[in-house]
Amino acid sequence: MLKLGLCIMIVGHAVVAGIIGKYSGQFDVYTGAGIAGAAFIYIYMIGYGVTSINMNVISSEIFPSQHRSQAMAMIFAVNWMCNWAVAWATPVMLEKIKFGTFLIFACSCIGMLLWTIFVVPETSHKTVEEMDILFKDQLASDQAARMARIFERLGLTRGGHLSTQESKTGASIEHHDVKN
Repeated sequence: MLKLGLCIMIVGHAVVAGIIGKYSGQFDVYTGAGIAGAAFIYIYMIGYGVTSINMNVISSEIFPSQHRSQAMAMIFAVNWMCNWAVAWATPVMLEKIKFGTFLIFACSCIGMLLWTIFVVPETSHKTVEEMDILFKDQLASDQAARMARIFERLGLTRGGHLSTQESKTGASIEHHDVKN
């Protein structure tokens, strides 16, 4: 989805740059070009929506569990600062470099797409445990191993059923203090 969103954003920026480059100052004559430009801004926004949501998911997966909340706070802070910088700079850029503004944005998206293709690992259809291994986070697998040891000490299987020996004897477990 990240790659798809980036491709949509690249197309949106490139088309808007082309429309502004060709029809700038003539939108009263070429109203269709203005409408197409506005449509491609909305198409870009769809790509941004798909991409920004996926970036938050990936960001939350790459940090170890014990540091995830702090890292996500920093990521969101940087994201907001970058959004502010783009919102502040875009009108100035449009005034000074006209359609080049959208070419710069398209090139930024191309850079992000290349980074995604060559650096970001594929995470679709992976379990949480596989994600932990992929990003070298051992906390979840350590917790799973600890739970397995606890179930083993209690004589329970992973599903919470009584072990074969307890089934034969009719013993049940009501309360145990378990220390790791």
